[in-house]
Amino acid sequence: MSQENIDFVRDSFDRWNRGDRAFDDGDLHPDVEVISNFQSEPYHGRDGFRRWMQEIDEQFQDWRLVADDLREAGDNAVVGVGHIHLRGHASGVEFDQPMGWLIGLDGKGRLLRMQTFAEPAEAFRAAGLSEE
Repeated sequence: MSQENIDFVRDSFDRWNRGDRAFDDGDLHPDVEVISNFQSEPYHGRDGFRRWMQEIDEQFQDWRLVADDLREAGDNAVVGVGHIHLRGHASGVEFDQPMGWLIGLDGKGRLLRMQTFAEPAEAFRAAGLSEE
């Protein structure tokens, strides 16, 4: 199932970058959790996931996810490294920031957990993988 998981993540990033952030219940496990390095508290459940996306859209007019490397990280996990491209609503300032992701799926092709890392190498360490 590892290639399906990588494809799910790649497709989800592509959808996000096209502005299609309407993930339906079939894409999200009921207990989905988002742990963002930008927030002190995790987001829980489908409503929490949607609140996380709404907060991003309120702060940024452009927020693109660029995964340079996606790898299997166990049976139902994918680790990714790359960067995010941001442009603020109020300021219009654009910048790129390195980013790592550890994404867990539930075995049915639904997002179960996503954790972001400001230092991409941390994503590999959290997954128990080397960067090579």
